[in-house]
Amino acid sequence: MTSYSKLLDAFWAAGPQCQAALSRQYRHAVWYGSDEQKDLAEKAKIAAEKHIGKKVTTDVEPLGVFTLAEDYHQKYYLRSTPLWREYTAIYPKMAELLGSTAVSRVNGYMTAFGASATLEREIDQLGLSAAGEAWLRKRVR
Repeated sequence: MTSYSKLLDAFWAAGPQCQAALSRQYRHAVWYGSDEQKDLAEKAKIAAEKHIGKKVTTDVEPLGVFTLAEDYHQKYYLRSTPLWREYTAIYPKMAELLGSTAVSRVNGYMTAFGASATLEREIDQLGLSAAGEAWLRKRVR
């Protein structure tokens, strides 16, 4: 299981948001479920600001009701690849597709989150055809 601290580390490693969001739905935010998590999140935000020397606009908010984005926003980068057809064949119901760890991992690779060494360790767990694996390997560095 991943700790909240490790999730925060991964979030901030992706690059703190320093510009105001164009709208609420496209903003960066960190949610917390306890006072301890709130403290960790706020301290991490302050550390990010000190590290980059700029104000960070990422919001720190209490966890509440979470609403998924519309279907056409889901797995946005993966949708424009031939792998999307493979995964929609495996998971014909959108809820199953969205809940798939493999689909989420591959979508991450499509957005440049993941390295080839990591891909090679897990590629046989992603449920892709040989052609799908070859296609993905060509795009992940």
